[in-house]
Amino acid sequence: MMPDEIYTLFREVLPEVVRSEETVREILGNPGNRVFAHREDGTLAGVSVVGGNTIFLLCVGEPYRNRGIGSALLIESERFIKANGYDSVVIGAGSDYITPGVPMNRGAHLFFQKRGYRHSWGESGCFDMEAD
Repeated sequence: MMPDEIYTLFREVLPEVVRSEETVREILGNPGNRVFAHREDGTLAGVSVVGGNTIFLLCVGEPYRNRGIGSALLIESERFIKANGYDSVVIGAGSDYITPGVPMNRGAHLFFQKRGYRHSWGESGCFDMEAD
């Protein structure tokens, strides 16, 4: 998987996230991370980047949403995390982060809440989310 491709999708899906390109590319290119991707007709439609028990990035391009791609990527990521001995999944926060948890401005957090995730700091409005 090309970090350039992932970075381009990230910027298309989350243009408002303030994180330097250098930092994002460093995280995406970490050889210890696992990348799960969904392609359609050769195009990267969705991706999940996992490190440890943290999903650093899970995004699906606008034309490919509401077709189960994000759900499938999340399930694959969760299975990988659990298979590596972790008992919880964290979205965003961790040893490093691309986004400070799940961006709430477009309702992305609702996707995760429907799947059992909750704000790790209660109802403080914090972006970080986790699930057992």
